[in-house]
Amino acid sequence: MTVEEDKALYRLFDESDASTAEGRKGTFRALMKFHSWWPETYQNLKALVSDPAHRPNFILADLLADACIDIMNEFEIPLAVHYPQMPIQMAPQKYIPGMPGAQLKHLSSEHASLWDRLREEYHVLQLIFAMKDYILFQRKMRREMGLGPRPPPRKPDYLVLVNSFFGLEVPKDLPPLMIPIGPVLADTFQPLDTAPELLHFLHVHRRVIYVAFGSHVELPAWRVHRLIKGLCQALESGDIDGVVWAWKDRASVLKELESEVGPIAKGNIDYYAILDNKDERFKIVGWAPQRAILDQPSVCLYLSHCGASSTMEAVYHGVPVVAMPVYGDQLANGKRLEAAGVGINMDRKNFTAEELSTNIQTLVHDKQGSFARNVLRLQRIASANSRRKHVAADRIEEVMYDAELSSSDRAGKDVARRPMHLQTPDCRMSWVKANNLDLYLVYIALLAVPLGVVRWISKNWL
Repeated sequence: MTVEEDKALYRLFDESDASTAEGRKGTFRALMKFHSWWPETYQNLKALVSDPAHRPNFILADLLADACIDIMNEFEIPLAVHYPQMPIQMAPQKYIPGMPGAQLKHLSSEHASLWDRLREEYHVLQLIFAMKDYILFQRKMRREMGLGPRPPPRKPDYLVLVNSFFGLEVPKDLPPLMIPIGPVLADTFQPLDTAPELLHFLHVHRRVIYVAFGSHVELPAWRVHRLIKGLCQALESGDIDGVVWAWKDRASVLKELESEVGPIAKGNIDYYAILDNKDERFKIVGWAPQRAILDQPSVCLYLSHCGASSTMEAVYHGVPVVAMPVYGDQLANGKRLEAAGVGINMDRKNFTAEELSTNIQTLVHDKQGSFARNVLRLQRIASANSRRKHVAADRIEEVMYDAELSSSDRAGKDVARRPMHLQTPDCRMSWVKANNLDLYLVYIALLAVPLGVVRWISKNWL
């Protein structure tokens, strides 16, 4: 993929919008681009595992690497898949409305009205209709490779490692093969000593907001205009006294920004001086040691797109978040941070500069103290859960042992493979048997027969 193709792909994600039919289709058009690499990935993996000299004992994959699941099924190689959030269609719960991770408003039914819940269910139908071409596209690719459709399971038949934790995620019962292991973070991180100018900026300012939108989010000129205007309003009101902005490709937005706001060196805000690092209140860098910045006591807020890593780092280092998610799991993360009481969620398409400055003021002043309390609460929970990455390693080892000694070919004899030891038995039963419907039918019959006899006797003999 070229740089321009990469930008076009993420621009398509940015333009997607769950509130409109065309916006929903845009999301799945972008996903079709991701999954268009499936045949190549599948063929290369199949060639690799078909060679005994290179066949792996275990596969660790990302959630978008669907080919790994097909290889697992075909070659009986144990698999673990990493997810940044609870998988959307696995382990559903009745008290979690709509499509988990893709809700419009409510993460659970606890505070949702009947209308809210109906709206979430209707949104599921809208998403299903929007993904029609995406589903047909996947089926066509699989058919050309000689594979049938693979419906998503309600329970996995492989190890699912979720880089999140309850407290951020809505708590729910999980099958043994699904494990929350987040936040997965390195025990150490690069210090700010390698960036002396940035370190000096953070030392001479007391209330700094850190701004970062990840490596893939492209900021259109109108959004940059509103962001800078809102940040300047917060600076002028004294709510913050400095801005550190990690922004790699800011030069490309200059021409667009000039057409958006007029001559950018004129007016109340000198956009050119800000983007050229000539405004002493701003420090814009192409790359930033993010964890080291979030760990600084002078950093009081984080304006973030709420990517998986950024969300975990903000929570772990105890920094409240002004959330402006753009696509995918970022949208759910923004809602989760707000629901956890550690941030305020904003709509990237409809926010105003005034709304941004007001939200900064709300979080900084924290008149009730609730944000500070919840930030500390969630930070401690995240710190305790960060040790679960070692549980993930133990569980991978456990699954490898089970797979090794459950082989269907031992000592040259064809032996029936034992079921996966962590898979619940209902996954291998029919829906009727797993839900005891046949048993209930027997109970009904046992009750109906004597009642029928009594009725017949009363009708014919009494």
